[in-house]
Amino acid sequence: MQKRFEQNHLASSAKPTSLKVIALSALLCLNGLSLAQAETAHPSDITSTKITAPATPTAISGKASKGAASNAPQGNAAAPNHAAELPPAAKADTVAPANMLGSPVVPIKEEGGLPEGEYADVLDWVKQTKFHGNLRSYFFAREESNSVPHNQATASGTPLPENSFSLGGYAGLMTAPLYGLQAGLTLGAANSLGLNPKGSAYSQIYTGPTGKQSYSDIRTDMSLPGGTFYVLKEGFLQYTHKYFKVRGPDQIIDTPWIMPSDSRMAPSAFRGVYAEAYPFQDIEPLKDISFVGLRLWSFNGRSDTTFVQNNLYMTGHMQGQVGLGGLTGVTTSGAMAVGMKFTPKDAPYKGELWYNQFYDFSNLLWFDGSYKLKTGTDFTPLFGFQFADQSSTGTCDLCLATAANSGQGATGTGAANTQAYGALLGVDTPWITVTAAYNNILAQRNTFQNGNLISPYSWGYSTDPLYTTQMINGLIEKNTAGQAWKMAGTSYFMDKQIKAMLSYAQYYLVGCDTGAVSAATTCTKTQGYTAGSSYLNNTSNETDIDVTYFFAKASMLDGLSVRNRMGVAQGNSSRGHDWYERFQIQYQF
Repeated sequence: MQKRFEQNHLASSAKPTSLKVIALSALLCLNGLSLAQAETAHPSDITSTKITAPATPTAISGKASKGAASNAPQGNAAAPNHAAELPPAAKADTVAPANMLGSPVVPIKEEGGLPEGEYADVLDWVKQTKFHGNLRSYFFAREESNSVPHNQATASGTPLPENSFSLGGYAGLMTAPLYGLQAGLTLGAANSLGLNPKGSAYSQIYTGPTGKQSYSDIRTDMSLPGGTFYVLKEGFLQYTHKYFKVRGPDQIIDTPWIMPSDSRMAPSAFRGVYAEAYPFQDIEPLKDISFVGLRLWSFNGRSDTTFVQNNLYMTGHMQGQVGLGGLTGVTTSGAMAVGMKFTPKDAPYKGELWYNQFYDFSNLLWFDGSYKLKTGTDFTPLFGFQFADQSSTGTCDLCLATAANSGQGATGTGAANTQAYGALLGVDTPWITVTAAYNNILAQRNTFQNGNLISPYSWGYSTDPLYTTQMINGLIEKNTAGQAWKMAGTSYFMDKQIKAMLSYAQYYLVGCDTGAVSAATTCTKTQGYTAGSSYLNNTSNETDIDVTYFFAKASMLDGLSVRNRMGVAQGNSSRGHDWYERFQIQYQF
């Protein structure tokens, strides 16, 4: 099935590493303990320092079983797993549903309530700290066949190659639960090691004499990033109860429209409060229904070094994310979202319903559902459906962008007003999974970008949940409404050590028929739409290839993988064709 966003997280298993040993030793020193002292401690000393959570139905177990999985993301998990690592109950017959980040289920005693949390001593509690991380060596290259200055009408120009190298990733920890409380930290960092070409010290985009965006002497792609950054992506406290979980403030969040966007060196993060609830887990027919609520105040983009009160439509972001000029210096109150998710573990159907409010920008109602038709054969038909309804919040920050960004088309309080839908058909076999998908963002006159969906935390990142979004861009990055279809195939080889994906998407966009700048006025008068599209004949296409090699789980290199992604997007009259390559060697722990 189509994935929600581009993913760098790879499968891993819990195993001892030098990083864990070093971190554990440091924590022991801070607590005035040592491994040697622990091993020789008299039994009476251990008893005297025993930590026991109160024996109530809401007590949280902190006693992890040996060989428990680490909190690192598994498989195609969307973000680092920062939930409590809890033991399997001896005779558990009911479990709480996994949370939105794929957290392990919470075991429940047969007689009701959670198991009592016990630790032999402080050392025992410290030893159960969970570490996770991803070390990445990343080479990013791109080329546009037309650089600027250029002639949009004739699509002529000088090829522009850009490339970047970066070494870094993220590393974090999650403490064992104590009275239901846990603490988490995640540090993101990247360094070019001085290997990038001229331009890494400059802003990626500047305004040339003609007012057009000019890249002519920049040879480093800044989005990786091209330079160095380090930032505490996560620093939070979390409380877990049998029926709910709450976490805040700084954290990585994964919902359909507020997402990690982990397609470079580190994921995006958010400052706010996030909560999950599983009120029906004791009721068999309803136990797989969960609810999510969140309120965000600040945003930390994938290459930003600080949390700021803005989003990707606004300026002020680091490393190559420009924003809309009319929103320079403008701030926003953030976002809120509530969602209901129905995800039975082994059932063929899944669904989620969300209401998002992006303050000062838009309201968005979103539904996404899927169904696998079990036939009892090697062929499993796949079905999916998406729907979005977007409306105005009553305020219009996007209207401020109209004067500074020709063709954005926002007027009055109707800046956000559109509907969108999508459908997916496919078949899953033991050899290959093939899907065909379609999305349509309905065009609307006198709206922002002709009725385009507003996605404040993925615009420019190409990580939105629409079926037809590709590696380089999707409908939202085209800056206008339109339709798209996509064909994709995924296959595994060598006992699933090699994963190969191939996809092709075609986009049909609303705007001027000719795509020429001179036709903008005529287009607006005759069709009622703005010339937001710079694509010749209002069409575009993209082809992507993605191949990953996973080292065997039984080997010493378990967690290590090599991945190469290539994509070609065509149809943009100002850039010509965009060619991308993303080569990664990464170690997940």
